[in-house]
Amino acid sequence: MPSFASTLDDAQVAAVVTYVRSHFGNAYGDEVSAEQVAKLRPPK
Repeated sequence: MPSFASTLDDAQVAAVVTYVRSHFGNAYGDEVSAEQVAKLRPPK
């Protein structure tokens, strides 16, 4: 799978992760925030 690190901003990555975590039989109720994504991104 190609990397989208330089294509998607933190809010967009958070939205994708939240979607995957709340669909496909998963039971996560909380949303991932852009701040959480920013903390996990490697330095540029």
